[in-house]
This record gives sequence, C-alpha cells and structure tokens, in this order.
Amino acid sequence: MPEHSVVLNRDAVLRRKSFRLQAALVFGGWTLFGLFSYSQTVLYYSLPARDPIPWGPLFAISLGSAWIWAALTPAALWVANRLRFEPNQRMRSLLLHGVAGLTFVLVSTLLERAIVASISDSPLKPFVQGLLYRFDSRLLAYLCIVTVASAARYALRQRSARPKFPERWLLHPAVASS
Repeated sequence: MPEHSVVLNRDAVLRRKSFRLQAALVFGGWTLFGLFSYSQTVLYYSLPARDPIPWGPLFAISLGSAWIWAALTPAALWVANRLRFEPNQRMRSLLLHGVAGLTFVLVSTLLERAIVASISDSPLKPFVQGLLYRFDSRLLAYLCIVTVASAARYALRQRSARPKFPERWLLHPAVASS
C-alpha cells in the first residue's frame, strides 16, 4: 500500500472520530440542557397554587425541544462560520445574524409545535402566541451557538499565531533566566 494512502486513511479515521466526538458533545450538551429545563419546570409547577401538569409529556417536550436545537446546531454553526464579525463586515454580519436567529426561532417553534401536537391532547396555542412563548430563550440558544463558534475560532487563531519554540530552548540557562 502506498505511503500517502496510509496517511489519507489515517486522516479520514481521525476526522470521523472527531465528528463523532463533536456530535456526541452537541447531543449530550443539549440533552443535559433539556433535563435541566425539565427539572426547572417541575420545580416551578410543584409550588403551591400551581395546577398539576402531566410529567411524562413535559419530559418528552423538554427533551424534544433540546434535541431540536441539537439538530439545528450544525446549521447554526455553519451560519456562524459564514457570517464572521470581521472589522469591515460587523454591521452586515449583525443584521444577517438577526435574520438567521429569527429563522432558527421560527423553525424551532414549528418543530416544537409538531412535538406538542403529537404528544398532547390539548389544543395548541395560536401560532403567534406559541412563537412569542420562549422567544427569548430560543433566540438566546442561537446566540450561544454563534458565540461559542466565534470563541472557538478566535482561540484556534490565537493558538496558531503563537510562536513555537523548541523544547531545548526552555532548558537553556540563558533563556530560563531572562
């Protein structure tokens, strides 16, 4: 087998492992968020003077909503990588991220409504009311994804910009004393 094909195969295996790890982190992170959201809702509705709610559908809706965002995360990362906040493009990027954020809120709302309709027997709220309900947390989810993508890109750029010194320089007494 030629040497270059071994390197290509190794790179493909590493990319596949990296993709699997990233997918597991995204899915696991959103699952933890869904469980946290569920726990907060359970605590809220366990307060006195609150009507009891069925916990099974609430659990499914909480996880379903989180998994919707897990599924939307790759697309949001793609948008975040295309709309960078470079000095000469900040206003354009901000406006386009606003449009993208509203689009993600709309898509997540439609998908959440589909989950609620399939789980619950109660009628759905009117669409605008359903859209406005948790609008802030849905938009914040998109903004968090964009922020994490931008921070990771910045960290990688800073890491690659750092000069790399040979380890033997660290052991040299003249370098160590300065």
